[in-house]
This record gives sequence, structure tokens and C-alpha cells, in this order.
Amino acid sequence: MAVPIEKERMKMIAHKAVEMIDFTMDWLGSHDFNKREDAQKYLIGLRNGLTKSVKFFFGQANFPRNFKASYTPLPFDLCYYEMQYSDDKALIGVVLKQETKDSIIGDVFQRNEAGFEPQYIRIRIRNVPELGMEISCMQPTSIELYNRDELDKKMWTIAKSVIGLTQIMACSNIEYVEHPEPIKLNKKRNKQKKQPLFSYKTLQISNLNKISSKSTHGESDRNSPRLHLRRGHIRRYQTGKTTWVNSCVVGNKKEGVIKKDYEVITE
Repeated sequence: MAVPIEKERMKMIAHKAVEMIDFTMDWLGSHDFNKREDAQKYLIGLRNGLTKSVKFFFGQANFPRNFKASYTPLPFDLCYYEMQYSDDKALIGVVLKQETKDSIIGDVFQRNEAGFEPQYIRIRIRNVPELGMEISCMQPTSIELYNRDELDKKMWTIAKSVIGLTQIMACSNIEYVEHPEPIKLNKKRNKQKKQPLFSYKTLQISNLNKISSKSTHGESDRNSPRLHLRRGHIRRYQTGKTTWVNSCVVGNKKEGVIKKDYEVITE
């Protein structure tokens, strides 16, 4: 189950991605190999994008195969999404740029034993008129870390999360929670010549109580009135408005109990 709405403050580690870029740049500066200039140019652009971006931390961000994704522009022209996948506990960071109104590009970081490293993977999400959404992936430098099958697998997993989270942020009842940078701690980090921590945003539902009450008391399951858990999902209205509906228990316990495993879905 995806958990796109943060109930507790969780720490984002985008600063570690910057530290890894700086470490890699220092290493490249002291080693001579034929792909150095290519990698340096890419890392400089990646660092600039990361530091200037509006940052979001989501916690777990797993979306099921049947998730009905539709192209949605980013909330800001330059964003950074950080998320974790519960299946393998991989922590992913993506620097996202609104390339055109119908195109988003994203560069990927992943935490591993060495640190929070750039993966030299770029995804592109395009809105193609009359055809729908198109997703592609490339390795933007001559450094190739993955074969085509590995690249495609990573592309779909990351792109699906980016699309799903962006759709959720476009819902009318979603608000941003600001987590400012820790000023005192950053002063200390600056003296120690460490990368300062960034400010970032998490999400919350603005009318959670109203939606939960309505979902619990005013609705029954489409096919059965038995008591069951309805997982969080995006609700679309005929007007085009979308809202996020949190998990809730619905139905009548007297009619029995339905036990299921759910994922985040859209309706």
C-alpha cells in the first residue's frame, strides 16, 4: 500500500545526494579516463537542479499494476521527489523538470552501500495528443550502468510513482506541510564544511475528518454491505475535480467481514 500522505515528520536525505555528487566530482578531478568530461558536465547540471528544486518527501510510494495513471504537470517547474519502496526498501530520489507543458524529465538517485548515488538514468514522461502518456528512459551520459532490461524495469517503477504522486498532489483537498531547514544545525554543519540540510514539503489531507466521516457512515461497498477496509484512492468527479480519499472502514459488521489485501487505486 502506498503512503503518500505523511502523518509524521520524516527526515529527507537529499543533502546526502549533494555530498555524493561533490565526492564524485572530486574523484573525477583526480582521475583521468575518457568519460570524465561527460560525467562532470552531467553531475554539475544535476547538482544545480537538485539544490534549486522544490523538495517533497513521501515515505513509501508503491503503486499497483492496475493504477490508472494520467499525465499531470508538476506542481513546480523544478521538483525533487524522495520516496521509498516497501518491497525492497530502496530509497529513491528524482530531480524532475517540467521540460514543456506536455513533457517531464527526471534524473534518478538511489541509496546503496556506497551512499545516495546518482544512477545516470533519465526518465521522460510525455503527454502525446490522442495517444495518451508515453514513458521512455535513457542513460544521459556515456556511463552505462544497466542493460536494457534493467533500465526498463527501473523506468516503469520510478515513472509510475512519479505520475501517481503528482496526480495526488493535484487533488483539491491536498495541502503542503512545510518543514523548514534547521537553522541552528545548518550553522553547525557549515562550520564543519558539511552540506546543509534542505527544507522540504510533505502532504496532508485538508478535510480528512469530513471525508472519513462521509466514507464511513454515508457509503456502502458497491457490491457488498459487509464490513471491509477501503484503501486510499483518488476520487474523480464529473466536473473534473479530484480529491484524495483516505483509508476507511465501510459496510455493516452484522453482514459479515471481508478480508482483502488492497493497493492504492483510482476510481
